[in-house]
Amino acid sequence: MDDPEETAETKKKQSFLDRIEHNWIEIAAAALMALATIMSAFCAYQSSRWNGLSTDHYSKSDQAFITSTQLTDKVNQELSIDVSMLANYINVSSEGKTDLANL
Repeated sequence: MDDPEETAETKKKQSFLDRIEHNWIEIAAAALMALATIMSAFCAYQSSRWNGLSTDHYSKSDQAFITSTQLTDKVNQELSIDVSMLANYINVSSEGKTDLANL
């Protein structure tokens, strides 16, 4: 005859396998929910990283815009001076004051 301990252990193994076989949908659903939870946490992590990078790039672009505005103002001032000097030269030349025009 079979050993009673082996029979009880075999029944336990079969019982466990039977439960897995009958409850595979619940096990699959639990695994799927665990995967969805992990992926949701990963998406939140990536979102926070990209938000930080976006803020850094926005700050850099804002600084570049300020610099370009300052340089544009400087160029406009220099252009205004050049136009003023050209207008004075034309006025002096048209009045026949060649000594001032040659400066």
